[in-house]
Amino acid sequence: MSKCFQFAFSSPVVGMEEEFQRWYSDDHLPHSVKLSAVDAGQRFSRQGETPWPAGKHENLVIWELAGDPAEAIKTLLASHGTTDMPISPAIDMSSVQPPTMTLLKRMAGGADAAIEDATRGSLLLAFLNPVEGEGQPLQDALVGGGLDTFSRLDGVSAVSLWTLTEAQLRGSARKYQFLLMFEATDTQALVGALTENGDLLKSIAHSDPERMFAAVYSPLTERVAG
Repeated sequence: MSKCFQFAFSSPVVGMEEEFQRWYSDDHLPHSVKLSAVDAGQRFSRQGETPWPAGKHENLVIWELAGDPAEAIKTLLASHGTTDMPISPAIDMSSVQPPTMTLLKRMAGGADAAIEDATRGSLLLAFLNPVEGEGQPLQDALVGGGLDTFSRLDGVSAVSLWTLTEAQLRGSARKYQFLLMFEATDTQALVGALTENGDLLKSIAHSDPERMFAAVYSPLTERVAG
């Protein structure tokens, strides 16, 4: 199972929303998973409001990358716009923000858990930045106890911590250093558990609460493997 995911956010060209959705699900997803760089992909859309800044993108694809991230990105760059990866004029390429991240740790119910080859349900994605110079303490705080706490909250089946890889498709992908990916059984209960006694996301030690976003994404497609 891949431990390197690319979280590709994008938006359609104004007036081409219907074609964007058709192309992404019917063309781009099945084309891309045939590349040697991609093990699988799944589409999501942003759902509702959260108490946190949620970014501007309503569309997300989680690509599960194969092998070395730098080599996978080289393959993706070389394939872009070719017959192996045709690009529709319906996607606003200036909007694309595709952070490539590697898994640090995943927990379910307080126990270590591996990433699974499976279709994912609703997710709460919380992208974080450390206070300047405190990246390692932030990582240590989450791995050393924060993930355990989060994995036991109501509405959570598992939570994982991810960090940016050195190689990225574009500069816009470097906006956030860490990601908490909550796999939700009940997103309303999860948001409530994170906020009922203060704001657990904004109070993470060594994290900069002014440089984060968190949004709920629900699946648009099944997980498609190559």
